[in-house]
Amino acid sequence: MATPFTKTSIVGEIVTTFPQASDLFKKHRIDFCCGGDKTIEIATQTKEISPDELLKLLNEQYILYKSKNNESTNWSEANFSILIDHII
Repeated sequence: MATPFTKTSIVGEIVTTFPQASDLFKKHRIDFCCGGDKTIEIATQTKEISPDELLKLLNEQYILYKSKNNESTNWSEANFSILIDHII
């Protein structure tokens, strides 16, 4: 299986694709909201985790999630009523 996320993946887009990534980003104090336009490589420059370490954890979690046949909803393409129902 190809690696889902790479050093050039955008932090905010990762969370859109895989919302559970937000827990890992919070743990390592990586801004995925206002600073979500940065790549993994740039976002980890001032953090105590290397891009490779973060990607290993992130990709392991994502592959495990997908292996359990969990469906990922692409919220950027979801219809507004479905998005609102999910939020509420």
